[in-house]
Amino acid sequence: MSTLALRCLLIFFPVVIFSSLCHATDDRQVRRLWPPTTNKYQLEFVGVFNSEADLAISKGSQFIETVLGEDWQQKLSRPTSVTTMDASTVLVTEWGSGAIKVFDFSQGKIGNLLKSQSSLFINPVDIAIDDENNILVADQKKGVITVFDQNLESISRIDGNIKFEKLEKIAIDSVTQTIYASDSVLNKVFAFDRSGQLLFEIGADEDSEAKLKAPHGLAIDPEGNLYIADTGNSKIKIFDNAGNFLKVFKIKAKKGDSVLKKPWDLAFDSQGKLHIIDQGSAALITLAQNGELLFATMAKEPTNHSMGLYRPNDIHIDSKDRIIITDDLNNRFSVWQVLTKTYLAENPITEDDLEALNNYIEKRKSELAEQNKAKQASTLIDKQEKKVFNEV
Repeated sequence: MSTLALRCLLIFFPVVIFSSLCHATDDRQVRRLWPPTTNKYQLEFVGVFNSEADLAISKGSQFIETVLGEDWQQKLSRPTSVTTMDASTVLVTEWGSGAIKVFDFSQGKIGNLLKSQSSLFINPVDIAIDDENNILVADQKKGVITVFDQNLESISRIDGNIKFEKLEKIAIDSVTQTIYASDSVLNKVFAFDRSGQLLFEIGADEDSEAKLKAPHGLAIDPEGNLYIADTGNSKIKIFDNAGNFLKVFKIKAKKGDSVLKKPWDLAFDSQGKLHIIDQGSAALITLAQNGELLFATMAKEPTNHSMGLYRPNDIHIDSKDRIIITDDLNNRFSVWQVLTKTYLAENPITEDDLEALNNYIEKRKSELAEQNKAKQASTLIDKQEKKVFNEV
């Protein structure tokens, strides 16, 4: 993967409060800009979130945790999808509990969205909010998409009399109000109107490039075209808003590079850049709309370090261009900020920020080098011990 210039910093950083994206004066805190190439920064890593301790460190959570232990509060367990209600409220679905967790960053609290949600969902796999603030929840086990209004009352079901085999992802076209849903066993994407009536199917043609294999993620570009993560074929395919196949999204990378392994979900930011989470490489991959590979954040394998991913399964980009990714095997979601002009005007990158980042990178490189030396020495000792035992 070196030809893609995919560099990974195995660094554990303190968490930054999500709602304000402020940066503490603690000298241990470093603004984590990505990619780590001077003057080409495009993202800032905000942090990872699992419990109330991550939301409100300044509200005394650390003290409470010290006294009562780590298990005193709610923590995420296998999150499957994420969306935002507003600038400070994040909704996260959980696989095992069937719950929808509310992360309220303004209050530093975590709670349940619905009072009696245990009977409503079994395995919620995706969540979305339409332009009327209705909440759509896709339940894989029940094979249905339930719609809740602003008062959290169930108002409709979307299935078009389709018997879903393995419902995966949903997406809403804000212009046409078309609701899309993918099924990885039926190898199709279905389009519904707001009343839940089936409009058309995508992927039914077995003899063309439009054929899908285990489709997952869905995203609508600025022109209203539907991008589908054709996971089983390791491709991204593009269809118009009537379901007609347009083309395979071609990624411009050096010959021989395998960029996509297991594309799982995708989303566009306000600048038109396409962000893809790939489970095969545990990566967040960012591309221009012409397919040019801009950068990727990844290790060579799944990891639990703070800037890495283990099994990313959902990506959401909110109105402020914050990229939120759920990672079910790390039991958390991570947040990245796209460095837009608006964000940089409010949070300018200073020379002190760059100096602190460079110093930290060099420090970590030195520490990793020492760790590698220690590992090599340990391996040598093990070999010598084995040789002695074999001789005995």
